[in-house]
Order: sequence, then C-alpha cells, then structure tokens
Amino acid sequence: MIKRTLSILAPFFIATLLYFLGTPDGLNPNAWLYFCIFIGMIIGLVLEPVPSGLIALSALVLCVALRIGASSEIASSNKAISWGLSGYANKTVWLVFVAFILGLGYEKSLLGKRIALLLIRFLGQTPLGLGYAIGLSELCLAPFIPSNSARSGGILYPIVSSIPPLMGSAPNNNPDKIGAYLMWVALASTCITSSMFLTALAPNPLAMEIATKMGVNEISWFSWFLAFLPCGVVLILLVPLLAYKTCKPTLKGSKEVSLWAKKELESMGRFSLKEILMLSLTLLALLGWIFGKPLGLHASATALIVMVLMAFCKIVSYEDIIKNKSAFNIFIAWIATHDGWWA
Repeated sequence: MIKRTLSILAPFFIATLLYFLGTPDGLNPNAWLYFCIFIGMIIGLVLEPVPSGLIALSALVLCVALRIGASSEIASSNKAISWGLSGYANKTVWLVFVAFILGLGYEKSLLGKRIALLLIRFLGQTPLGLGYAIGLSELCLAPFIPSNSARSGGILYPIVSSIPPLMGSAPNNNPDKIGAYLMWVALASTCITSSMFLTALAPNPLAMEIATKMGVNEISWFSWFLAFLPCGVVLILLVPLLAYKTCKPTLKGSKEVSLWAKKELESMGRFSLKEILMLSLTLLALLGWIFGKPLGLHASATALIVMVLMAFCKIVSYEDIIKNKSAFNIFIAWIATHDGWWA
C-alpha cells in the first residue's frame, strides 16, 4: 500500500520540483509547465501505480485544467478543452482503433487459429519447418492485429505452447528438445512483423503522424510495407534458421505435430461462413489500404467501412466492440492525447 502511494505521488513530486527549478532560457513558463507535466506522465508510465491509460488521461486533464493549449500562451478554457480533445478527431486514432477490432474478428471467427494450424499441418514435420510455420503465421496476421501481445499471446501462443508437450519438452523438462527453439522463433518473428506493417503495432501510426508533423511526407500503408519489404523478407526467412543454429533443438523430426494439427483442423470442420466473410473483408481492407489513396479513400475510412461490415455480418457484435478494453485503452488514453503532446 505504501509502495503504491509513493508511486502515485512520485510523478507529481518530480513534475512540481522540475517546474519550480525555473524556466530555462528560450522557453516561456507555459511551455515549461507543459514539459513538466509530460515528464511526470512518463515517470507515471514507468512506475504504473494505476493503469497506463488512466495515467495518460490524468495528464491530459491536468493540462486542460491549467489551460495549456496548442499556443505558447495560456489558453482560454474553451481552447484548452478543444486542444485536449483534438486527438479524437484524428484519422490515425480511428485507424488504430479499428485495427484492434479487425484483430478481434480474427479471434472470434477462428480464422487466425485456422491459418496457424494449416501452416503447422504442412510445415510441421521438422523443427525447422515448425519455425517457418510460426514465422509465416505471424506474417499473415500482423497487418490486421496491431497488438503484438494480442497476436502472439492471444492467437499463436496457445497453439505454439501446445506443441512441445507432444514431444516431451517443457520449460523444466527437456526445453532444448524443441520448446526453447519454438519460443525463440515466436518472439523474434513478432518483433519483425511488428515493424513490417503500418497496422502491425499501435505505435507505428503514431510514429508516422509525428514524422508528418515534422515535415516528412505522409507515408501510406503500402509505402511503409514496400520500404520494409526487402529487409523484412530476409529477416523472416533467416530467423528460423538462425534460431535453429543458436538454439538447436535436439529433436530432428516427428510427424506427431503435423498429425496433431490435422486433428485440430478436423475438429474445426470446414471453413465456416464467418471465416469466409472475415477473409473477404480482410482482402477488402488490404485492397483499400493499397489502392485507396489514388481513389481518394483514406486508410482510416477503409478501416471504418470494414468494421461496420464486420458488425453487420455478425463476425463481431456491437457488444464485442464496446467491450474491447485494449482498443478503448489505446483510443481514450494513449492515442487520443498524441495530438496534444506533439502539437
């Protein structure tokens, strides 16, 4: 209890101390106050005595209460609240929010699980093949699930973690047999795919937005993908092989994993209507992100269209959308404040 209380007070104390040290030359007092609140927020995020979203939202509320705005002078109350809430009107905010819902669609329709099992079914007869199956699964899911923890932890981990026990491998029992290798491949693959696509990780669109405000030409989804493609392809192909050399599994081959994946697929049955619809909407989103700009359709507009269609097709329900804590945590706290912090 004492530790939590100190963690809550520490950001306020340090921000206040910084402010009373005096405004550096070249900054006006309002800009210095703004900077001190920002530092306090960062410290709060490191200590995290309360959920990170609440910390960021508290910093925003404090800025509004102290009438900090986009200009260097003290703003009116109307301008301060308009500045504070301006992030909700930003197109990047909505792109990231909808990408979380797309990820939910993969999970609810079981399409993500089927993709991973199919790759394991056909590539899983050797440890190296399993490594490539994991990497390719990440590659297929990454463009549409902007949370590496949700993608790897929510969809792939339950599948990957089921494989080592089939081979008699566990964290405390023969991890070198195959388990350690598979986990290393999964970890490294998600790091690569998170950088490969604009919508593979929530901070990516934010980084793009900041770069645009600093004078860099706006980067489209397809431009981002093309820029990273040469490096990304090489890394995805090398990771399973490098991990095989540095974390070499003692197991050389087995048909058990492939047979297990086959049984899992049989228990799922044929492609369901939801899976087919989800796959179709995924392709629609991809086409919109690639070709939307010449047609005058923004990537965020494409994402919103697909989200609405997902709801009408009953892939996800409206209740699923409003109960998605990860999406709303990003929307309300993190992304919604970014216009203010980088104004």
